[in-house]
Amino acid sequence: MKRFLVFIVAFAFLHTAIQIASGWVLTALYTPDLYSLAEVVRNEVTFGSVTHLPFIFLMASASIAYLISQKVGRRTVVNS
Repeated sequence: MKRFLVFIVAFAFLHTAIQIASGWVLTALYTPDLYSLAEVVRNEVTFGSVTHLPFIFLMASASIAYLISQKVGRRTVVNS
């Protein structure tokens, strides 16, 4: 049960940290497309492209959290 709790806490922390960091990077690197601004006058709606980056970040967070839970779970006190 301890490994599961460590995994859940590590996963939640890593996932939140990666989402905040990726949002910060995407916001910092955003440049508006001037061509699409001209299309707004014609009342056309354009949607962004589909990306698989959130899924990749989710899997990376889960993998790192699993490795952390395995390292924490190995530390056991042996009474001799």
